[in-house]
Amino acid sequence: MSNVYGVNPQGFILKRLADILSDYQTALAGVSDPVTGESLTPNLTDERDPLIQFINSTAAQDAQAWEQLQMLYNLLDPQSSTGAGFSGLVQLNGITRFAGTYSTVVLNLTGTPNYTMPSGAQAGTQDGTMVFNLPQVTFDSGGNAIGIIGTCTVLGPGANAEGPGTVTQMVTPASGWGSVTNPEAVVMGVAEETDEQLRARQQVSTSNTAGTIIEAWYSALIQVAGVTFARVYQNVTSSPDGRGIPGNSIAPVVVGGAAADIANCIYSKISVSQTYGNQTVNITDALGTVYEISYSIPTPIPIFIALTVNIINSALFPDNGAELIADAIISFVTGGMAALGIDSAYDQVGYVPGQPVYASDLYAAIMTVPGIQLVSLVLDIGAINTVAVDVGGSGYAVGDVVAINQAGASKGLATVATEALGVAETLTLTAPGMGFTAATGLSTTMQPGTGLEVNITASGSISAAVPNAGAAGTGYAVGDLVSVAGGTGGKLAVATISTGGVVLTLTVNAGGSGYTTATAIATTPVLGTGLTVNVTQVAPALQSVAILWNQIASFSAENISVTT
Repeated sequence: MSNVYGVNPQGFILKRLADILSDYQTALAGVSDPVTGESLTPNLTDERDPLIQFINSTAAQDAQAWEQLQMLYNLLDPQSSTGAGFSGLVQLNGITRFAGTYSTVVLNLTGTPNYTMPSGAQAGTQDGTMVFNLPQVTFDSGGNAIGIIGTCTVLGPGANAEGPGTVTQMVTPASGWGSVTNPEAVVMGVAEETDEQLRARQQVSTSNTAGTIIEAWYSALIQVAGVTFARVYQNVTSSPDGRGIPGNSIAPVVVGGAAADIANCIYSKISVSQTYGNQTVNITDALGTVYEISYSIPTPIPIFIALTVNIINSALFPDNGAELIADAIISFVTGGMAALGIDSAYDQVGYVPGQPVYASDLYAAIMTVPGIQLVSLVLDIGAINTVAVDVGGSGYAVGDVVAINQAGASKGLATVATEALGVAETLTLTAPGMGFTAATGLSTTMQPGTGLEVNITASGSISAAVPNAGAAGTGYAVGDLVSVAGGTGGKLAVATISTGGVVLTLTVNAGGSGYTTATAIATTPVLGTGLTVNVTQVAPALQSVAILWNQIASFSAENISVTT
């Protein structure tokens, strides 16, 4: 019997069923009658022969045993191991498989005052893709329950990003429960780490004890729960470098993960005078010394895309073809060609921080829509580079967003950065838009918050007000004024907000007259007026957009213009 099978210097050689049957045939052929010397001449293809039936059955079981030996051998190889065996193997590298987590959401409920609703009720998103279990809920004397945490029924992320005001369905209506909404976006859970994700992390884990600080830091950061991307940059000189990194500094860039976990990871390996980035977390050591640990979350850079196609076969080109082209681009930049059902040897999915965008990257995705010929494709054509106040107007608050108006242009937004008595002084560019040309005195249109209702305490004049738990609005800025229905002259000022411009607290700006204590009172934004701006620099049509080390390209269908 050959000894080439099993473990040898070349690895593990599997013995196949055909090889096993061949060995049986050889062994049978060597059997002879001690008296006559006659040998067996078995026909392994004769299924009627009981001996052959026995041999086939035995050989099949032998083949299964060999396959199990192959699997056992593979479990010891990080490149081939899978499942529970792989989870155990990577512990030799000092890491473990990341467990999945459930999505959570902060909810505001209304119901019967002073009523306690038992646990087990469920709230859901408007699109029906996510359902959240609620704990026991007690409504206050005003019938509100604020800040209730709902936990998704399914492990991992939801199918869609769910922003503020999207969890409004009472999936299991309960006695005493009137309404539900989420003032903040859903915090998405994560799926359990896959074998391939764990394999990639295991491969870099061998740098945990690396001799260079950059390798060791990278290896440690990529192991932090929730981190999907990490890079570490260093300036070893004593002066700021061309990237803006201060001298003698480390500048980590991280996507995903909790701030405290990331900061603790960086602190555990710190050996330079300072860290640099747009996020700072204070870490206190055992002796009470506080260290400022900084890192960067990459700043999204909107990419504006303008393309023209000829319809060369109207029978193939769908009625919603322009929309499908935009959808194909978004699918590609987030999920690669695989998201469009096309196999690709390119293993990168999406754009990573610091990666430039080339127009040619998008050709294949565009051409997945049938019946077209691509004529032209440019990036960031007419995008605003700088914007400044021309006339400051009146009634503006820091954080107010205005749309910049110019014929033939769209989607240019600026945010009031500083103001004096409601007069805008400086602006920051919020969205560069497309189709703009350099110009002065361009008018603006304020983008007001919407949907705010309030509960007021009043006896003629308003003395106090809070947002209605079921309608805290979206898109508001601190300092925004709203007028209150139900009386005359009552105005409130937004004091604090949460993510998405959802109003948390209010102050009384003008008490007015004719008001009585009431709930769910409508408000109307008091808008700033008269602001004009100067657009002084505009990007030309580009075939590529450079992305800095601490930035990341950001794409949306709204920023894609398709001309047919």
